[in-house]
Amino acid sequence: MPVKTAKKVLRPCQVCRSWKGCTGYDWYSQADIRFCRNQCLWMIEHLELLKEGVWPGGDPHPTGYTKAPGKPGIKSEAKFIRPCEYAGELEARLNKTGRDGLTLLKEYRNENMTKAARDALNYICGWKRKRMRYSRWLIQRNYRYSFCKDLT
Repeated sequence: MPVKTAKKVLRPCQVCRSWKGCTGYDWYSQADIRFCRNQCLWMIEHLELLKEGVWPGGDPHPTGYTKAPGKPGIKSEAKFIRPCEYAGELEARLNKTGRDGLTLLKEYRNENMTKAARDALNYICGWKRKRMRYSRWLIQRNYRYSFCKDLT
């Protein structure tokens, strides 16, 4: 079910197919994380809390070992496991970007990020980690950009 805002209707993150039309949210649930650009920026902003095993505030649903009211059962993992996993995954992706990742950590609140920070953000986004090294990925991306630019 879409979430209504004052400007337009936003789709839930599970069905989002393009980051270009996404304006992001103030809070994401653990099930929403797909490592899109807005989610990566949100996780970078809350990286310290995630490392501590705490999911950033604003959670409208109960958490802990027991499931939501009305559903019997116990969760199979502690509530701090998933935030730590996301923090570790994000840090592993950032470490692969080297200096550009550090630039991204400094500039993530800026709307006008440097090219290095944008490149690092584009590299860490995506459902899976990229198998290609960051330096190789940059060469490929720049080649595709220049090739497409020559066609126009």
